[in-house]
Amino acid sequence: MTLSLTKTAPRSVAEHQSFLREALEARIPVPTRSLKDPTADCYCDGRYEYEQTLPSDTACAQRLLVIPAARIRDYRDQLRQYFPKGNPPTMCNVLAALVWTHITRARGERLLKNNCKETNIGIATDLRRRQQPPETAQYMGNMAIFSKGTLKIKDLLAEER
Repeated sequence: MTLSLTKTAPRSVAEHQSFLREALEARIPVPTRSLKDPTADCYCDGRYEYEQTLPSDTACAQRLLVIPAARIRDYRDQLRQYFPKGNPPTMCNVLAALVWTHITRARGERLLKNNCKETNIGIATDLRRRQQPPETAQYMGNMAIFSKGTLKIKDLLAEER
């Protein structure tokens, strides 16, 4: 790697890695995008405009859900068989899937009437345990990516499989 004359020699491995990252990023062309064209599904510039499916005067309600941790653990144990060995779903994954399913079921008929066919979920995926070798619990840096799941609304409305 050739360092620019305007930069000093790296004093540490971290600084050297930063120089490498900057050099790589300098080689990547910047796309010409409008502010209305997000770079990824999970990011948008400004306020995200959802497709309105409720009348404007619909009242808003708030509810507190209490789900025992033992029940979530039981669901997780039942789901283990569908996941790779040694990588079961987390309690957060199970809870997110339950919320996604039931919110979609509550909204499903209205969404289908408005020609919506799919529903999405987004969740942060912790990469610390997925590293080889895995990071220790003491690691404090950001190691997460946004994972997106998409299903047909009809599939989440089905009671029995």
